[in-house]
Amino acid sequence: MIEKYEPGRMRVQGRDHRKDLKIIGGQVVAGWWRNEGHRLGLKDIEDVLASHPDVIVMGTGYAGRMRVEEDVRSLLQDRNIRLIATRTEEAVREFNRLASEGNDVAAGFHLTC
Repeated sequence: MIEKYEPGRMRVQGRDHRKDLKIIGGQVVAGWWRNEGHRLGLKDIEDVLASHPDVIVMGTGYAGRMRVEEDVRSLLQDRNIRLIATRTEEAVREFNRLASEGNDVAAGFHLTC
């Protein structure tokens, strides 16, 4: 599904994206930005949570600067949703692997820092 990632750019299903994005139910939600920049809070993923995935992959940026807030981690744990939060390059590999295995996976990707 994700064909290429390099800092500041991602190609998904033949389209180039230069802004952060989410993938929910196999659909790209382009132009994603968090309420508090490099901090991922619950409001930032309401649409992801509404899709009830088994796994959420968060690409935290090329250098891993985006942080997942503790309330997000707690809620996901309470709902038995697995969270993989890692640098975007690794998150892309994990997302593609999980999706190709047929997992119900959603994702958010910070494309820069």
